[in-house]
Amino acid sequence: FSAIAERSNGLERIKLLFYQGPFKPNGIATAFTNLIGSLDPEKYLVSVAVDMGAVGSNPDSLEILNGLPEHVKILPRAGATIMSAEERWVSDGYHAHRGFDSPVAEQIHLNTMEREMQRSFGDARFDVAIDFEGYSRFWAMLFAASHTHAKRNYIYLHNDMVGEWKLRFGTMPGLFATYRHYDRLVSVTESVGQQNEQQLSELFGLDPGKFTVSENLLDLRKPLEWSEASDPVHRFEGDGLTVFANMARLSPEKGQMKLLEAFAKIN
Repeated sequence: FSAIAERSNGLERIKLLFYQGPFKPNGIATAFTNLIGSLDPEKYLVSVAVDMGAVGSNPDSLEILNGLPEHVKILPRAGATIMSAEERWVSDGYHAHRGFDSPVAEQIHLNTMEREMQRSFGDARFDVAIDFEGYSRFWAMLFAASHTHAKRNYIYLHNDMVGEWKLRFGTMPGLFATYRHYDRLVSVTESVGQQNEQQLSELFGLDPGKFTVSENLLDLRKPLEWSEASDPVHRFEGDGLTVFANMARLSPEKGQMKLLEAFAKIN
């Protein structure tokens, strides 16, 4: 973002449009709130597109959404995409077949999503549209078609995406089909960025020059506050214990095996 800000010569704030997802209390939501909190409101005008149908009924999601800085503009998306019979057939085929049957079908769906951008955001214009969540095929396709409303568009790749496809989400080739319409494919660590660039460019013919890395930011205040909490989360019985705590789901990208192998070397 800083490079874009420099090109603006400080004449006006840089307009950013984000999609975060359903604001579930997870690592992506934490990374997003840390990023938004770090953006200077005098330099950036931040808007967040929200699917209120997915967020409004979840108290935890609403708490995260309401905790965003006051200067952030919330743009609720309401209603459904209007499609002709042909466009509905193409859209259904895209989701069912996890991709497009032909370049013609792909262009038809892009045209549909360009119209949906206009329906959802009207005449608003942005410097960058960023799909921060990076998993929803609908929103990935919508922001892939955002060049009518944004000068550039980015999508985040929060994990080893080919690994996610093979181990967890079989529909991800439909997501990968949107990548070539983005200006930048943003991984959040150098090691995962190298994996994504190599695997996705080889398997799906993506331009390696589109891949980049932007590491997630940390809120260093919270761990310090938690370290001073008076009530322990759990008590371990025994004398002279050194306690290590790890909380993460048993999923390859969480690196549980690396943790076990590291402990095997020192203990």
